[in-house]
Amino acid sequence: MFESAQKDFPIAERRQVFGSPAALVNGNMFTGLQNDKMILRVSDADAAALRQEHNAKPFEPMPGRAMKDWIALSQSLLDDAREWNVWMQRAFGHTQALPPKK
Repeated sequence: MFESAQKDFPIAERRQVFGSPAALVNGNMFTGLQNDKMILRVSDADAAALRQEHNAKPFEPMPGRAMKDWIALSQSLLDDAREWNVWMQRAFGHTQALPPKK
């Protein structure tokens, strides 16, 4: 599922981050898998919308340690491929606008 979603992002770099698949643009990760969670890097406004509209949760790699700009997607969103792609596109655009990492 994660790999098939990446076909819409041909310029994204695929690599393993902490042992899990991830996709990066300009050296910045915009999506990935962490254990059983699909995560996206999004703007504050998009994070709020995802929480409200899709019951997404802030991404916490360790309990109580939420990462700024990261959201863990809900299963209901992942079950809707069209809606999921919309949010992947938004995460890609948000991350692409960040300063490139060297």
